[in-house]
Amino acid sequence: MGLKDPRDYSSTFLSPIKSNELNNIKQGRTVPVKLKLTDELGHDAIGVEAKLYVTEVSDDGTLGSKEEAKSSGKANIGNLFRSAGNGKYIFNWNTKSLAKGMYQLSVEVDNYTLDTVQIDLR
Repeated sequence: MGLKDPRDYSSTFLSPIKSNELNNIKQGRTVPVKLKLTDELGHDAIGVEAKLYVTEVSDDGTLGSKEEAKSSGKANIGNLFRSAGNGKYIFNWNTKSLAKGMYQLSVEVDNYTLDTVQIDLR
């Protein structure tokens, strides 16, 4: 089986992060960013290297530079999600080094953005 085009995948954020809405999160805590990845047929996507990125959003909505998300502990390598089985992936996002404010989290596979969500660190 050959490599799939990253555009064939889709991702959905799972609780505690809510897709398609502004998420209020306390700055300084570790947030379990969970998602469900599926392929073009809706099957669980297994063995996918999904990465988490953080981009600061200024007051006027302008996006800053995209940075690799930092993890807490040793459960994640770099900004790579780890598999939780059945097409579910998790990343323990450490918000301690970030200032309070607005951010955009993005999930990428092979430099292709699958999904984004807005975060308000308070």
